[in-house]
Amino acid sequence: MWLSLGVLPFAILAAFHWSILPFREAGDYAQYLLHAKALVEGRGYDDIGYLYTPFNIMIGPRVQPPGWPLMLAPGVALFGTGLLFPKILVTLCMAAFLVAASLRLGRNDARWIAVASAAAVGVGLEASFATNSALSDLPFLALFWALTLIGDTDKPITWGRTLAIFALGSFMMSVRIAGVALVPAVFLLALVRPRDRAKLLVLGATWVALGLVALLVVGLDHVPFLKVALRGPAVIFGRFASIFVTYRFGLLESLLYPTPWDLVNDAWHALGLLLLPIGAWDFFRRYGRSLLGCLVVCYVLLVASAPVADQRYLWPLWPVVAYTALAGARRGLSWIPRVSGVLLRALPWGAAALVAGTLFTAQQREGRGEMLTRSDVQTLFDWVRTEKARQPMRAVFISPRVLTLETGVPAMGYFRAQPPQVTLEFQRVGITHVILGDVGLPHPPIDGLRTLMAERPQSFEQVYETGDFRVFRVHDLSPQAPGS
Repeated sequence: MWLSLGVLPFAILAAFHWSILPFREAGDYAQYLLHAKALVEGRGYDDIGYLYTPFNIMIGPRVQPPGWPLMLAPGVALFGTGLLFPKILVTLCMAAFLVAASLRLGRNDARWIAVASAAAVGVGLEASFATNSALSDLPFLALFWALTLIGDTDKPITWGRTLAIFALGSFMMSVRIAGVALVPAVFLLALVRPRDRAKLLVLGATWVALGLVALLVVGLDHVPFLKVALRGPAVIFGRFASIFVTYRFGLLESLLYPTPWDLVNDAWHALGLLLLPIGAWDFFRRYGRSLLGCLVVCYVLLVASAPVADQRYLWPLWPVVAYTALAGARRGLSWIPRVSGVLLRALPWGAAALVAGTLFTAQQREGRGEMLTRSDVQTLFDWVRTEKARQPMRAVFISPRVLTLETGVPAMGYFRAQPPQVTLEFQRVGITHVILGDVGLPHPPIDGLRTLMAERPQSFEQVYETGDFRVFRVHDLSPQAPGS
């Protein structure tokens, strides 16, 4: 019964958001479904129709980790690549994550603070439309916290439990590469837990060995953003300012927006930020010598040094943030003479009020725009399907993976390059059509493409137009003779 209280606010808000489709900036979900479809159809894992270009790596990597597509594959085999089954699956993953976080935090502290932390996390994440598209983040969260349940025990770790940690941890890494934070976390745990040191060292060494083998087999060019990560310390340290801005907003999201008034929310955030260092002492006193504590430390270091930053990369830490805020409030109230007992008894109700306020205000929050509900987008996709039936197509589009998922046409995203490089890239992958149009997405300048189209109008024939979109058929792009 008490576990359901940690899930209930999320469930209410998720029901309210149920009919909302992926937002226009979403594209990873389409690639995961394309990988799952390739697995079901027995094709190569990377044979998905997404035409990767090194000129714009931020669209998405050449291939995504296989764990989440493996989870999606049974649903794709039964129901196709529709969005209902993935929606159900990510919703169940969120519920499992909240239950696991409640159980783990409740082992070393009062149930109310564990449930309140989970409830705050659930409503806060869904206020950000976390279940809006089939991303790998939610299964990763469920595995991350389930692993802490299995790995943390008062008794010595048996070889059976070690094997379970290995299996679950390996699958977590296959869902998101950020799961590699588990490897240094296991070595760190071996330092602070002497009784299990031998098993933990074997576990960590096995992952290191398997990781090296995987790199040799897969190839370094298939590791997402590796080249960005290897740019050197000067570049990495220069990114700290932008990383700080990104994660500052992520941290404020984790503290919730419980009212519709900005000034009140700002005051709460200022107080919450003051409570975090106080509560952090409580967290590490209770959980510091556990797998949870070690994993939190290593994951923070990984996120801070990663070549890309996104607010959702903080999601695994949200239960810790919620817990430390509440633990900080509990400790702070205990310092107030005479009335501390009354205030401490009121604290759970204060936490409930924060969750309820966030639930109310989140229902008023508007989404960021759904591309698939636009009539001109659907008309465009219908035309592309018809054209594909007439002749082979390979297109350039602002959201290439969504186009491929919806129409079956291989697609490349927009990229920034000079006209000669644009020509070579088009020839490399055999581009037959260019689709220009705006769906409200930021994208790199395409001046090189526009210049090429202006210089060689005979190579770009407009064949269709609908709404904001114009489609050009690409003709011969071979080098022009001098003076032509």
